[in-house]
Amino acid sequence: MRHPSILIVCMLVACTTTVELDKNAPAHHTGNGTFVNTNGRAVENPVTDIIKWKREAPDVTPLNLPSVQPRLKPSLSESVSR
Repeated sequence: MRHPSILIVCMLVACTTTVELDKNAPAHHTGNGTFVNTNGRAVENPVTDIIKWKREAPDVTPLNLPSVQPRLKPSLSESVSR
């Protein structure tokens, strides 16, 4: 890509453009472009708070669950072809 700055500018313009809500928008979308949680409070956190929250989140150790082979019944087509 010759001009990555053009791509970056286009992405910024697309991200900052407000979207006009129509009559068919879901109920949790507000008229000013924010969302309302089920508790009735609008989400007003800037993206920087979300990035900071993710960066400062503690490391999570994945669970080590045992895996098992499923016991599947043969399908009708398998039993007919045998």
